[in-house]
Amino acid sequence: MSKPAKNLYTTLREAESKFAARDYEGAIAAYARAIDIDPSQLVFWENIGKCYLAARKQEHAILVFHKLASENPGNGNYVAQLAGALRFYMVSVANSTIKAAIALCLKTHNVQHEWLYKSWYSYLGVAPEYEPLRRLLCAPEETFSPIFFVLPPDYLNDSFLVDGIANCACALPEQETFFKSLRAHFMTMYDGGAQSLTPYRPLLGALASQVFATEYVFAAMPEEEERLARLEQTIATQMPPDHDALLLLACYRPLERLRGNPSFVEWARMRAETNDAFGRLLAEQVVTYMTEEALREEIPSFGRIANDVSQKVRAQYEENPYPRWRNASTARIYPFPADLSALQKPGKKLDILIAGCGTGRQVSNVMQYTFEADTLAIDLSRSSLSYALRKARELGYADRVSFAQMDILDVRTLDRSFDIVMSTGVLHHMQDPMAGWQALVDVARPGAVLQIALYSDIARRHIAQARDVIRREHIPASPEGIRAFRESLRNGAGADDDTAHLIGAGDFYTMSNCRDLLFHVQEHRFTIPQIHDALEKLGLEFEKFDFATPRIFDAYDRMFPGDPSRRSLDNWHAFEIANPDTFIGMYQMILRKLS
Repeated sequence: MSKPAKNLYTTLREAESKFAARDYEGAIAAYARAIDIDPSQLVFWENIGKCYLAARKQEHAILVFHKLASENPGNGNYVAQLAGALRFYMVSVANSTIKAAIALCLKTHNVQHEWLYKSWYSYLGVAPEYEPLRRLLCAPEETFSPIFFVLPPDYLNDSFLVDGIANCACALPEQETFFKSLRAHFMTMYDGGAQSLTPYRPLLGALASQVFATEYVFAAMPEEEERLARLEQTIATQMPPDHDALLLLACYRPLERLRGNPSFVEWARMRAETNDAFGRLLAEQVVTYMTEEALREEIPSFGRIANDVSQKVRAQYEENPYPRWRNASTARIYPFPADLSALQKPGKKLDILIAGCGTGRQVSNVMQYTFEADTLAIDLSRSSLSYALRKARELGYADRVSFAQMDILDVRTLDRSFDIVMSTGVLHHMQDPMAGWQALVDVARPGAVLQIALYSDIARRHIAQARDVIRREHIPASPEGIRAFRESLRNGAGADDDTAHLIGAGDFYTMSNCRDLLFHVQEHRFTIPQIHDALEKLGLEFEKFDFATPRIFDAYDRMFPGDPSRRSLDNWHAFEIANPDTFIGMYQMILRKLS
């Protein structure tokens, strides 16, 4: 081995060793030396980007992955990792490279755009070029229109603004206020007939995509509803429909409601084949619904779904498939968050069960793992499963997963066992969560990994109070009931911490997510001591909690420096008592079935 090659080998071993020991600064220094030796090796750049993320140097990671993605446009892995680096990133100072990184991800189809909303929106909040827009974003209803007309259409059709509105689902109360004001303003412009909407088509189309993504959870004023009725009557007499009128209607109603008109359906199918923004909107709002209806017949069913609560839960998700999602990465770049070495056999794929797969968001995540597997995804709801199957075919992994309709209580009848069993956010919606959990343990092989997520009683204290109000006041879980309850909370925003917590939840901003958050037909909540007891009864070993942000681990390490493995449930219970919002995203657990 030549001296440079030997030096490179030694440097890489050092980098890997330091990363494994959580010495991220040391790993960064070692990878930097490796890059100096051979800068052409892109994997060194990729690894130093991962080290920057682990070291909480988010901006450094963004710059590295943007360099890789922009210089290697055919490699989707780098864009996917760039989007991951931008997750939770708040821009404090305008930076053209950061803007370019966000813009690149917004224009890339196969990334999770919901990861970008904080970086995109915070950039709008600090960049000098968007100062006029900020006046519009915070404008009260009575001054919105005068400010709007001061801004030229080209400014409002700015691609960074339009792409963000189209792809980053609303997650903040001030965003909702802006989108509602903008929608009402466009309706007034159209209904009055004095101003054409045509100059604002990119912005109007983006708004239609935004409101569709929320499943029309935003309430409308009575005068808007009156104008909407006139708009619907106008569209009913047009074929082909007016472009602007249809975009405006899509800001208030899903266009699939027009499927009763065969002429419209035929026109929409043909128009959707064009790859422009309007065609994509028609594809999403009309064609996909028809596709899912056809796919329902392809999904097999096992068992009877006889449990009363299971039937009620199925009915909810038939009406509101959860969660509705659009894009996901197809890059196979992520390691599984547990050691699988004891389960992997040469030449044999791992067997995975996803119990309660919903619309397939978790399935898409599993498809990004680096190992080969045969995956079975089950759910109660045929509407959710048809959505999941459609997305699997769109994203190209339908040959790696099978879907079936069945109750978790019936999984023993499959006559199969699994290396990995996943059930996140499902067991707490069953009549008897322990019965469902036991069924999953029974089909897990000895040594299998279970990924289980359950609601925290402490973290959901505000949600529990809201559910009590909904139950006491008999508020229906209908679109009208959900909109009315949301408006009552928004109008009381700032009145107390409980309300602030609710309207600060991301799930508050889409119809199916809000129903799942506050109006679910069945909900159990747990504490860590209860989970500890359950694990003992089920013969499971706790390995770790999984978090979207590593900063929680940093805080835990400071509080419990004597538990570097972070496996003490007693410590985690004490940590949650001190930090009651820790598990607002559920207890996301990695467990191991004892042999």
